Amino acid sequence: LEGHVMVYAIEGGGIPEYPAAIDAVRQVPGVKSVIPVVQGQVMASYKGQANGAMVSGIRAGDLVHKPLLTSSLTEGDIARFTAGEGVLVGSRMAERMGLHVGDNITLISPEG
Repeated sequence: LEGHVMVYAIEGGGIPEYPAAIDAVRQVPGVKSVIPVVQGQVMASYKGQANGAMVSGIRAGDLVHKPLLTSSLTEGDIARFTAGEGVLVGSRMAERMGLHVGDNITLISPEG
């Protein structure tokens, strides 16, 4: 699901002026798509159980460039996600926590 090249900030806190960085990377010959992603560790909680998880934040409009992800959905509706009405959870985590479409999950980030 990840691209061939990932660009990271030298120090934490993200890439300042990331829209300009995206435009610069798009100009590189051979680049097919550029998708900004925010990643971090969270505690996922549901019905009294908690699990550590890695979260990737992606703009709904960028999902069109991730057909492997969108075509592998086994439950739910990508339209609800793109409307800002939910999150996508991996099948292993959903099974481990007993999650189903429509359930409420709490994500707690140590960084706020």
